[in-house]
Amino acid sequence: MMEEFPIDRATIVTIAIPCLNEEAHITACLESVSAFQLPPSTAMEVFVLDGMSTDRTRNLVEAYLRVDPRVKLIDNRERIQSAAMNTAIKMAQGDWVLRLDAHTYYPDDYLYHCLITARRTGAANTGGRWQTRPGGTNYGAEVVQAITTHRF
Repeated sequence: MMEEFPIDRATIVTIAIPCLNEEAHITACLESVSAFQLPPSTAMEVFVLDGMSTDRTRNLVEAYLRVDPRVKLIDNRERIQSAAMNTAIKMAQGDWVLRLDAHTYYPDDYLYHCLITARRTGAANTGGRWQTRPGGTNYGAEVVQAITTHRF
């Protein structure tokens, strides 16, 4: 059951997704973001800040723009995440900025719970749980997943 979301005025959330050569993941990421449940009177804008990818990332994002007009492709010529975030923050129309990873797929209630938690606690920064999965089916991918998720 969804928690009550206190509405005092319309809320805009700016979603910033820095990326570089993420053709294997960017479409699924954007599909998960487009499926976010939004609290009443809430809208979102989605910035994909591309570090001048040399794979098909840009083409895939450009194709996705036709599916969801809230998505914008923005060049990140400096190619580093901090520069991408600075650009997103300058361009943001939102009251909140949510930074997401391009190689991650999000549950449809992720944004909703981030906003609920921020409103309920007064926190300036919220996030959620994630589950790291192997990036492939080979032994090396499973080793990387095991190492990056080990409690030590």
